[in-house]
Amino acid sequence: MGYGLKNPKETFFLYNIEDAIKKQGVDDNWEYHCFTKNEIFFSLWSFAKDPTFVFIFDRDTRQITWTSQELGEEGIFAGINKVDYADGRLYVLDRNSTLHIFER
Repeated sequence: MGYGLKNPKETFFLYNIEDAIKKQGVDDNWEYHCFTKNEIFFSLWSFAKDPTFVFIFDRDTRQITWTSQELGEEGIFAGINKVDYADGRLYVLDRNSTLHIFER
């Protein structure tokens, strides 16, 4: 069975986040982690334990709506192993094996 616009359950959208990233001053070294209905969660890709942060892209507005940098030092991580989102909480596991949990 082919994929196409006639079957909306099998259709997906492609978003280009480059413009939104440039507006926020984020460099091109980012990686995707997870998504909700309207949000996609990314992090700045880093080597080893380089300082890095997480940001959220809103699919409706096509803008970055939040970066963990807004939290100050608490939002800068020593590298990132995993990012996940569930039940209104953002989970960030850094490369020091510390789990950071943020609530909306």
